[in-house]
Order: sequence, then C-alpha cells, then structure tokens
Amino acid sequence: MPFVLDCGDLVAHRWTLEDQVLLLRHESYEVYQKDALPKKPIQLTGYSRFTHPAIGQAQAHSFMVDTTEVVDTTEASVRQGLEMGTWVISSGNSLSPQLAQICLALQSSFQVPFVTTNVYISRLDSPITAPLHTDRFDSFIMQTEGAKRWRIFGPGAATPRWPVLDAGMSDRGKAGDVLYLEQVGPLLLDECLKSGEVVYLPRGFPHAFWAEAVSCVRSA
Repeated sequence: MPFVLDCGDLVAHRWTLEDQVLLLRHESYEVYQKDALPKKPIQLTGYSRFTHPAIGQAQAHSFMVDTTEVVDTTEASVRQGLEMGTWVISSGNSLSPQLAQICLALQSSFQVPFVTTNVYISRLDSPITAPLHTDRFDSFIMQTEGAKRWRIFGPGAATPRWPVLDAGMSDRGKAGDVLYLEQVGPLLLDECLKSGEVVYLPRGFPHAFWAEAVSCVRSA
C-alpha cells in the first residue's frame, strides 16, 4: 500500500533544478575537460524531454501525450521549456554519480538487480503535471525541492494491481489512453508532498499529481 515518509535532510535539496542544469554544462563531464575539440552544447536526446504544454494547461488528459524531444538543450531553452511543461530526465543515474548512488543504495537495501531514476521538474502552481495514470514498476518518489500534491487510488477492474507488460497488461493513462476516475478504486492517499518527504507508490496503483506552492497544507 502507498505511504509517506518524512526523511528530512536525507532527501531535501539532494537534487534541485540547478543540479540538473549542471548536466548541460561541459565541465560536468570529465571527458570534456581532457578533450581539446571545440565545445558545443551538450545534447541529451534520449534522456531529456518535456511533456506537452496541453498537460500543464489541463487541456490533455493522458500523461506524456505527444512528448517532444529536447533538441537544443541549452540552459536558456530548458528554462523556457519549464514555463510550458515538465522537464523529464529518464535514467538520470546514467548521467549523474549522485543519482547513481541513490540507485545503488536501493539495489543493496532491497536486494534487487536493477534500479533506475527519473527526474521530473515542474514550475510551481502548474494546474496538472501528470493526469491520472498507472506505472508498471514500484517507485519511491523523493520530493527534493518545492511541493507536489499527490492523489493515489486503489486498483480497479480496468487497472490491475500488478501489471506485467509480457502478459499483455500495459500502463493506463499514457500515450493517448485516458484513465477515468470511474475506472479506478477508492482514494487511498491525498497528500501535499513537501521537500524532504518520500511517497512509496506500488506498481499498478492509479495516481495523479500537480505542483503547488511550498506553503500548501497537507490534508488529514
């Protein structure tokens, strides 16, 4: 079942927008310090993308619909993109030793062979950063900066508890598929996750979230 942990300084500010912006700079990668070739903007194609602006405007009801790859990953273009959508870094542990250490710690703690880290950064007060959807993996969501409102529901007839891709069960609420409230189970958790807090999300549990001001009040 989903639950929230307050981990304080173990999580708070461990990864921020400015940390992620550093991934765009050549000096963050040792290979460029040794290379005498002309420096060009680093391309993170395959790792970096933005969600469609319609999601943040509450005009799209499917998560990651019509995603756009970030082509010109400069600091200016990224900050401009954050005004319209959520910046997503997939497999961030492949880019940052700091994120890789988190994955290694989880692998060791749970004795599992593989853990990966995605990073989602949204501007405050976005109406919706992720419409209702499910995932095929268990997650620990670490709120390192700002705050996000999470609503997690129990599985329903249209949302199996343990989806397995190989068995023909896929994610719901993504890539054009819309997941409706009538198709999910009861509301289990409605929390404003603040910096330093962690929510455990079992795979298959429908959820949605949006960014809020840091002063938001947690629901009872």
